[in-house]
Amino acid sequence: MMKDIPAQPIARLVFFGHNRKDAAIVRRTLSFMDAGVDVTGFMFRRDGEPAEPGPAWPNVDLGMVEHCKHAQRIVTLLRALWRTFRNRRLLRQADIVYARNLDMLALAFVGLLFARTRKPRVVYECLDVHEAMTREGLASRALRSLERLMLRHSDLLVVSSPGFMREYFEPVQGFHGPYALIENKLYFHDQIVERPKPESISAKRADQPVVVAWIGILRCQKTLDTLKALAAAEGARVQLRFHGIISEFLIPDFMEQIAPFDNIEYVGPYEWPQGLQNAYANVDFVWAQELSWSGHNSDWLLPNRIYEGSYFGALSLAIAGTETGRVVEQRQLGYTLPDRAHQSLIDFVRQVDRKEIADRKRALLSRPRSDFVTDSNEVRHLVDQLLPDRKNVIQDMEHAPEPK
Repeated sequence: MMKDIPAQPIARLVFFGHNRKDAAIVRRTLSFMDAGVDVTGFMFRRDGEPAEPGPAWPNVDLGMVEHCKHAQRIVTLLRALWRTFRNRRLLRQADIVYARNLDMLALAFVGLLFARTRKPRVVYECLDVHEAMTREGLASRALRSLERLMLRHSDLLVVSSPGFMREYFEPVQGFHGPYALIENKLYFHDQIVERPKPESISAKRADQPVVVAWIGILRCQKTLDTLKALAAAEGARVQLRFHGIISEFLIPDFMEQIAPFDNIEYVGPYEWPQGLQNAYANVDFVWAQELSWSGHNSDWLLPNRIYEGSYFGALSLAIAGTETGRVVEQRQLGYTLPDRAHQSLIDFVRQVDRKEIADRKRALLSRPRSDFVTDSNEVRHLVDQLLPDRKNVIQDMEHAPEPK
């Protein structure tokens, strides 16, 4: 009798990540695992997080990074280089090296030098073009030159928005190589996260406040200023609800800023994805527009909020002319404001039709979940693209006759 063919991964992947608990990194890693990829992380920790318990995958702990402690970061980087060197055999065994952000890509290439191998396919994933990459100074030009060099030696670029290709990688970096667009949609792994039923939505009465939420990592002072202006202008007619992690590095006095407003509530952090349903409950509008780097990254990206909000029936608010605004308009996910002026948001909220809000929320909740939620097939296709020979072998195994 023949022995059963043991289950084996479709590929071995090493993931270089800046924060092992970042929600986007967790989603991407789990999607690879669900696609049958054997994933090992080379990842940092953030803001005092202990080394144990580790993530839900084998991980080489690169150390802890804290904001504003630059001298400590140098020590942390040296330790990360040493830990990468000590685990170089994992890079020799990898089929794919996947790096999130430019600094992680640089560390990945150093690791491949340590391992004395160029066997793995190298993937550079970019979800943000940092402000430092778009300035005119010497340091920024040096960073762009480094990025161009590493792009030439990478096998694939992954972006979450076509705006990054159209506005930065093609015209600025002169990059016309292979790339994949993987939008930053929801990914639930094995979790069941229910949506509200369309029939549960009814138009609000005139005496009920319009609820505007800001959800996720709360790091944009310009957004906070815009929402505070709305709260001051509208009073009890509007309720502002903030859920998520406050970036104390960027907004150190967040709680002091919102304390004077009776119609602003900071609910606190939430577990992802279990806490999403509660975070978006009864929300009319979700503020979806990033404002920190207007004219650059903020205008090019597609935030996770537009997919989360739409899945739970919250209408997105964005700025016309940005990539977020274009998608919101084209896919009918909400509304766009003509400009970034505080008054534009105030005027919009004052003239909203409550019946129209309810109708559009019901329409979002009636759409298929695949509009807002991805599955592991996206990354499986990416692996097939990178390893076409492996794809043929796996397909042969999948269609092999059962042993007798």
